[in-house]
Amino acid sequence: MSREPETVAELLERQQRELEAEVAAVSAQEQDEQDDGGGRGAGGREPRGRDQVRRSLGRRDLPRGPKHLVLDRKEVYLNPGQMDALTSLQRALNRQRGRGIGERITENTLIRIAVDLLLARQDDLSGTTEEELRDSIS
Repeated sequence: MSREPETVAELLERQQRELEAEVAAVSAQEQDEQDDGGGRGAGGREPRGRDQVRRSLGRRDLPRGPKHLVLDRKEVYLNPGQMDALTSLQRALNRQRGRGIGERITENTLIRIAVDLLLARQDDLSGTTEEELRDSIS
C-alpha cells in the first residue's frame, strides 16, 4: 500500500513539530545543566545557544538538526547568474539524492562547501581584485 505524498501544509506541519521537538530537547538539556550547576560561563552565567553548543562540541562536530542553531550568519551579495546557477545546482543535487536519503542540500550548504574549498586553497590566492583572485585559483 503506497502512501500519497505529503501536501505542502502537511510537510510544513511535520517540520514545525520536528523543530519544536528539537527546541524542547535543547531546553531540557540546558535546564539539566543548570540544575547540575555545570556549564557556567563567565561571571557565573549560563552560556546560551551557539556559545553553549560550541563549548561542548568542536566546530566540526555539529549536532544533528537545524544547523542555524550552531552556525554563524553571514550575508553575501551574489550576482543574478550566480544565484540562478546556485539554485539550479541545489535542486539538481536534491533530485539526485532521492526522497528521504541523506540531508537536504540547500544553497547555504553549497556556499559553505565553496568557502571550505577556497580556504583549502588560500595559499594559492594572489591578486588585488576579485577577478585576479579568481584567476589565481582556477
